[in-house]
Amino acid sequence: PRKPLRWTAWALAGLSALLLAWAAASRLGRRLYLPGARSDAQVEEHVLHDPHAGRIEPQAGPVRVASRGLRQRIAGEREVLDLEATLAATIQAAGAFSPRWRLLQHTPEYLALIDRRHPADHLAAYAEALLQALAEHGVTVQAYHFEGSPDHGCWRLRQGAAGREAFDRSGMAELAGRYGGHRLLVFGEADALVDPLSGAPRPWTQSLGVFRQRAWFTPMPLPSWGAAEEAADAQGFLVLPMPAEALTTLAGWFSAGDLSLATG
Repeated sequence: PRKPLRWTAWALAGLSALLLAWAAASRLGRRLYLPGARSDAQVEEHVLHDPHAGRIEPQAGPVRVASRGLRQRIAGEREVLDLEATLAATIQAAGAFSPRWRLLQHTPEYLALIDRRHPADHLAAYAEALLQALAEHGVTVQAYHFEGSPDHGCWRLRQGAAGREAFDRSGMAELAGRYGGHRLLVFGEADALVDPLSGAPRPWTQSLGVFRQRAWFTPMPLPSWGAAEEAADAQGFLVLPMPAEALTTLAGWFSAGDLSLATG
């Protein structure tokens, strides 16, 4: 009985040696190939997407409620003569002209910056769908895109002969001069605010002063918020998650300073 066991042990040892030799040969082959793969022609990138994917549509209820608050008229910086108050003051002054002034109210407008890493970026597509839904409810939004950080420039998208194409490329300083006074909405990871090596704010943040009210919508879930989101808060952003319900929180904050957040 010991002889069959001995042969079985030898057979298992031989099989193990063969497997180890095959694994070593495969590893050696990969190591020999990789140093020689120096041409970009040998590396091909294929983006997989569903040609029949469904449309990304945010829930209509939160968007409809939020749009009313986001359109609420606010007092601007221009003063105009308040006729009713002036008339009442003049009567009280026994006919002596007593002008009264009031700030001219206007409907707020928005500048949106969307982080778009790829033409098939589903997070950017969702942000675009949110803005499109707001626009359909009367909210005025100018949407620009950036890749990774606005430091690299921002652009708009339009439909061209070969699909959607970029145009109107602008730096952040140009956008600040063009849309100063708008409310600023940014959609993307908050890492775009901070230099990963130094931890200091990126140069584009120097143009934030002209946007007095600003919000940052991050795709990261609430439990994972950390230093990047703290940096956004330090830069004066109201940091919110990206689901459509957060738009209601945004509208409440802009109109009345209410910061209640309903999460599903």
